[in-house]
Amino acid sequence: MADHRPSSLRLYTLIAVMVLSWSSNFAVGKFVLRSIPPLLVVGVRTAIAAITLLAVYIAEALAWLGFLD
Repeated sequence: MADHRPSSLRLYTLIAVMVLSWSSNFAVGKFVLRSIPPLLVVGVRTAIAAITLLAVYIAEALAWLGFLD
């Protein structure tokens, strides 16, 4: 069985992206909430998360079914 470990560069890049997106959330939220109502911000964030999760789900389902080999 082949070892399918991701490279160290990919892991560190993903960690850096996660840290940057997590830490920039406070500054972006503070700026956005000055001009947009909070419920609209929550709705847009939820919609973006749902679309992202749907895309990941579809890609995983297609890979599992063998369409993305």
